[in-house]
Amino acid sequence: MKYTLLGFISAFCFQFLNAQYITFPVNTSTAEIISTLFEGKWNGKECIWKPNYAEKLQFGSSYNDSLYTVVDTIFTCKYTQSNHIILITNTFEKTDLNEYTSCHACAPALSIIYFKVNEQKGTLDLERFVKFAGNHGTWGESGIASLLQIGEEVYLVKVEEVFLHHGVTSGSCSLYNYGDKVLYFQTMGDNYGATEDELMQFYFQTSINIDKENKKLLLHKKGREMVVDENYTGRIINVDETTTFLFKYGVFEKVCE
Repeated sequence: MKYTLLGFISAFCFQFLNAQYITFPVNTSTAEIISTLFEGKWNGKECIWKPNYAEKLQFGSSYNDSLYTVVDTIFTCKYTQSNHIILITNTFEKTDLNEYTSCHACAPALSIIYFKVNEQKGTLDLERFVKFAGNHGTWGESGIASLLQIGEEVYLVKVEEVFLHHGVTSGSCSLYNYGDKVLYFQTMGDNYGATEDELMQFYFQTSINIDKENKKLLLHKKGREMVVDENYTGRIINVDETTTFLFKYGVFEKVCE
């Protein structure tokens, strides 16, 4: 047991130190950075790489055991008195027709990469590389990534997506802090495609408000939603409520008001 624990600590420290000492010249192309980090080859539009057995459980794999990573978005921001770059990529599987998989449950895998811009040395210093952050999207399309400022020097990656299943539309939002998912909530929902009975139809939206000074996130849900009782019987209720979350120590805490 001691050996296992020490092995875990050593592996963690090794990965952490590696991240601290991996640097790229500031003018390095995105293609070269992605190819290096994913240990693959760039073909002009995507990085082709081979997942190991553990990664196959997370990412899946294509007919040829390869995966295909593309650049989604590049964000720039400033905190701790330094400029930073946040690189978002999406990884896809392909069919034997050399096309991205596109079933309704086919969601690309999200990766988040953090760099500190070292102005003195002219380098991009890798701070953290979360190779598999989660799956987002549907029909082979990725979720929509953006940057959300929650405080003076706090920036979260926000990923929004909409999913349609059996006439029910669901929208959701995931927030990532330094590559870790810290909050998930529904942004909208309706079942107009599942029933024509107006008494059983629901529709709601959730608006997001930010109190940057106090690092608070306020979610206001309004509309009609379905609740299910202990007998699995659904009923429609009106909803108009605000839920407040406080960002503290890198995570969100629900505020009871």
